[in-house]
Amino acid sequence: MAANGVHLLRTAISSKDKSLENLVAFLRYAEQLSIKVILIFPDQNPAYYPPSVGSKPGRKPGLAPIEVSLFKASWYAHRIAMRQAGVHIYAYELGNELNGASFNADYPSGDDAKLLDLQKCDGQPGCSTIRKGWDNYIQMLNTMRSSGLLDGALLLGGSFVRVGDGYVQQVKKGFSTVESTRAYLSAHGADSLVDAYSFHVYPVVPANADLAKGQSEIARQMSAIFNECRSVGSKPCWVTEWGFSDQAAPCRQSPKQDAYVEDAASVLRQESSQQGGMVAVYYSWDTADKHAVYACSHVASPVIAKLLKSE
Repeated sequence: MAANGVHLLRTAISSKDKSLENLVAFLRYAEQLSIKVILIFPDQNPAYYPPSVGSKPGRKPGLAPIEVSLFKASWYAHRIAMRQAGVHIYAYELGNELNGASFNADYPSGDDAKLLDLQKCDGQPGCSTIRKGWDNYIQMLNTMRSSGLLDGALLLGGSFVRVGDGYVQQVKKGFSTVESTRAYLSAHGADSLVDAYSFHVYPVVPANADLAKGQSEIARQMSAIFNECRSVGSKPCWVTEWGFSDQAAPCRQSPKQDAYVEDAASVLRQESSQQGGMVAVYYSWDTADKHAVYACSHVASPVIAKLLKSE
């Protein structure tokens, strides 16, 4: 990765055995290669819940049942271990895509799934539980910020994902809009706790769209997420996941996808200039992922290879 120009990456803490040992070794190696790390800190670790809270296999209980005091104990233990190991994290991101049922069980699924305005959802299924979860989330951010243990690491909040009503109805999973979720956090004090808000965007272009229409749609969707993120308050908006699914055969160049990547990168550069700096992380490096940057022992897209060298 370093040889191909990667200077910042985003990863998560594993719950597997020896995760602390592996994390420390990884962070030390990244530092040797001058690669900064955005670390996703677990938002729904089993250690955060009282014994009375049950969970279904493969599905976490959500934010609402969390006991913040238990989260505090885990955060302090983690940061003390990082200090003792002498490793540095560039930024912490609390959770992943929490404004929807895919990663937050506070949101309803099935027939009750809707795209909610979190500011105006009174009386709708799940609204009070979702808000309670976000209230807990803000307390968790406050725990991290007030602990005195960040040691210069930045703190990112939100990790919002933008979806449309059509997607919600298709997958039968509830979400709240980026704009309303961002506004709820701002209204309840989160802006004073975070350095930036993060969000994810995967622009979708109809398969039969010609190149010009596709490029126009890419620019529209990329710009829309920034408008929604910064609609309230003045905190920077970081893109901690963006990318395109490459439908071309493995390891073969896709000229249309390359054009889309370049158009999206153009929007990111413009936004970064307006914000006075911004982080954007392409998803993903994994060779097995349909969005993969790296496949068959090389960076598959020449456009992405150029971005890695220049960004």
